[in-house]
Amino acid sequence: MSDYSDIIFLMAGMVLFSVLVNNTNRSFVRNTTMYVEAQVEYNAIAVGQSIIDEARTKAFDAASVGSGNRIGNPDVLLPAQIPSAFTAPADLGPEAGEIYPNFNDFDDFNGLTLTRNNGFGDFEISVSVFYVTEVNPRINAGARTSMKRMEVTISHDNLSNDVTLSYIKSYF
Repeated sequence: MSDYSDIIFLMAGMVLFSVLVNNTNRSFVRNTTMYVEAQVEYNAIAVGQSIIDEARTKAFDAASVGSGNRIGNPDVLLPAQIPSAFTAPADLGPEAGEIYPNFNDFDDFNGLTLTRNNGFGDFEISVSVFYVTEVNPRINAGARTSMKRMEVTISHDNLSNDVTLSYIKSYF
């Protein structure tokens, strides 16, 4: 052919092919990013759950740690002592001399901040514990009750949002 139509078709094909390759590359990068974020998020959940699992094994309150009045179960308080014997809301946290990981009751984890490291890097963990009611277990009751809520917040450089896990522990 004496005109340039073959060259124009070839150039158009090259442009279409480059657009296709660019979009495919963008998809691969996006999928890889999402995969890494998902793996980091799974690890963050595992790290947070390990803190919750550790706290679940502890007594409900310092008042019930080996100081109860029932024979056979020293961690049980008398009904008249509930909830007035429990730790005041402003005093939730470790007692004097208690250092993580040597906590003896659930609310000792209040205010805990620590860093855990694994193959994905450093996970920053912060824990808060507060009293809640059966009516609204999401909101801080601000007074002694027979239920406490733990919120574990985990942050990491590769997470777009912090991961927050919660657990409610009841005295009964």
